[in-house]
Amino acid sequence: MKKTVGAGEVIEHDGDVVVVGDVARDGRIIARGDVFVWGSLLGEVEINVDGDDARDVSVHAMDMRPEVLRVGAASMRAPAHLLYAGAVDERVKRNVPEVARVEKGELVISTDTHSGIDIDAVERQARARKGARRSAYLTGAYIGVAGALLLIAPTTVFSILFNTLDIAATWIRVFGVLCLTFASYYIGTAYGDAKGSGAEAFYASTVVGRLFVFIALTSLVVFTGAQRGLIVLGIINALSALVMRAQLRASRLAYPSP
Repeated sequence: MKKTVGAGEVIEHDGDVVVVGDVARDGRIIARGDVFVWGSLLGEVEINVDGDDARDVSVHAMDMRPEVLRVGAASMRAPAHLLYAGAVDERVKRNVPEVARVEKGELVISTDTHSGIDIDAVERQARARKGARRSAYLTGAYIGVAGALLLIAPTTVFSILFNTLDIAATWIRVFGVLCLTFASYYIGTAYGDAKGSGAEAFYASTVVGRLFVFIALTSLVVFTGAQRGLIVLGIINALSALVMRAQLRASRLAYPSP
């Protein structure tokens, strides 16, 4: 099946089932053979076999986070978010293929080492991507702290690098608001990436943007006589951009595109 099994949809088949897509929450597959999900398994899979036949079938998924998983008489323990009203599924997408099979009467989920995917490369990429997220968290943190301080004590904080006579306290606070806004972009993107939403395009764009900030602020000082404190801000942006670029490059080298 080259489609996603949607919520409320039930697929039944007496043999193997291969889904090139996802199985959404509340989507359901009932089979009597192996089940392969070339995507995220978030719904339900039941393989109806008897006795020892359960050891000969398995469930494979690129992203194994089902709500119900049963092979013969063996069942997966219900995930925590189904046990409490209003609970959120805290399971994180691992980006590593997994397989569920019956072993000694128990349903066991493990890394699918026979998937043909280089598991070590995937894990190296995950570690490198974690570095990019860390860089984004740090960038968001320092921008956020600066923004908060500018809102609380605009004149005192601004005077560390600049002459406060050149700008009104209201505009300094506006700059603080912008800093907090940018901080939310970085931290929110890093958090979403950790949850499996993906964020490389944004990370890459911040490298270009922060290098532009460095060039623009330095040019203002050199060509227009603007206050030299702008160069400090430019250097901070340039350094953080280079760190992010290095982490993204490590991520791509760890698991290059085919």
